[in-house]
Amino acid sequence: MSLGLRLFRPHAAAFGRAVGRPLGASLASIASIASAASLRARTQTQTQTQTRTAAAAASQRRCASSLLQASAAPTSAARLAIVPAGATLIYSGVISKAIQALKRVSVVSLLMTWATTPLFAYNLYMDTGKATVAAIAVMGGALIVSSLSTAVIQWCCKPYVISIAQKMQSSENESIPSRELTITRLSFFGTPYAHTVKETDLRVSAGRMFTTWESEAGKQLYYVHTEAIEENTDIGNVADGIVHRAQLMADGIDHTSHENGTGNKENWDDVVKKLREAKNSKS
Repeated sequence: MSLGLRLFRPHAAAFGRAVGRPLGASLASIASIASAASLRARTQTQTQTQTRTAAAAASQRRCASSLLQASAAPTSAARLAIVPAGATLIYSGVISKAIQALKRVSVVSLLMTWATTPLFAYNLYMDTGKATVAAIAVMGGALIVSSLSTAVIQWCCKPYVISIAQKMQSSENESIPSRELTITRLSFFGTPYAHTVKETDLRVSAGRMFTTWESEAGKQLYYVHTEAIEENTDIGNVADGIVHRAQLMADGIDHTSHENGTGNKENWDDVVKKLREAKNSKS
């Protein structure tokens, strides 16, 4: 037994050396291939990550650019607004474009009705030699309905304010500048027109439908989205001053009593601020 082991040991060692070298080389080759594949995978992953990051950054830049362009572009109400030199736009009607389209459609439909009805009557007379009572009733009804609908639309939409621009005016007799407001509305044909009124001449509307404010001089009527006006803004201060004057008039106090002997008028912004502070202190 021991003799057989002594005879087999040299052959086993030789066999191990003969098989071990190629096996070690194969294992080293497999390890290098796996390392190269892992390196390629990591490189591809990094490349894909960089590509996605660059694409996301480009998308963010495009979104930011589009938002800046949208914010820089004037709204429909701002395009309709009439802003004098030196004035600042402080209010824009939220449905100005819709009101303009409604007025123009109503006027066009009225003109088309009045233009086509005589032609219809003429054709009917040429075909039959006479106009029946039913045909006359239909034509008259069309004219009346179209005229009434246009009149109602014009009556409802006439006070709608497209925009308000503010310009601060100062004089020698006033230490505090007063507001001069340029109010833009739409004409019968839907074209914008404006007139100027002092902020102190505005009052709360006396109750006419589709109006919120009116002017003391000239009895001009206005509709402003007062529910959408934010506090501590220029238009908010104007609205607060109008409400405050309405409260003074309801209490029987003349708002002109806020003027002192030198003719200096108390700033309505300060008045509103004092009222709010008093309200907050009570609460």
